[in-house]
Amino acid sequence: MSVPVTTVAEPHVEAAPRRRDRRWPPAIPLAIVLALVGCALFAPLLAPRSPVEGSLGERLIPPLGMDGARPGHPLGTDRLGRDTLSRLVYGARISLSVSIVGIALTGTLGSFIGLLAGFLGGWVDTLLMRLVPCPTTSAPTR
Repeated sequence: MSVPVTTVAEPHVEAAPRRRDRRWPPAIPLAIVLALVGCALFAPLLAPRSPVEGSLGERLIPPLGMDGARPGHPLGTDRLGRDTLSRLVYGARISLSVSIVGIALTGTLGSFIGLLAGFLGGWVDTLLMRLVPCPTTSAPTR
């Protein structure tokens, strides 16, 4: 006796709509950091004037878009007649170097503490892992 074989058609399942690529959100912060690094590296080429030399005759010039603005100073000048855009571009160098030094020091210190705690283990590990979060949890109040 033979049993008739019936085939059941598989329902056509459409592919789920692709979710946004999860790698795109860091693109905006990465672009900002790259722009800061570019400004820091090419500051002598980007700055329209010297950031330290000023002219008292050109002091307190307002930025473009305000009355009394001059095209030679797009962001205006300060009290000593120094160009604000030039000072901003050259200031990126200082900000970048301070952040790199800070990241390097904290990374080195954190790696050393983690290696020490992992290598010695026991009560040293427990003590170090209890002490590490203390500076971040007790912020000074002013």
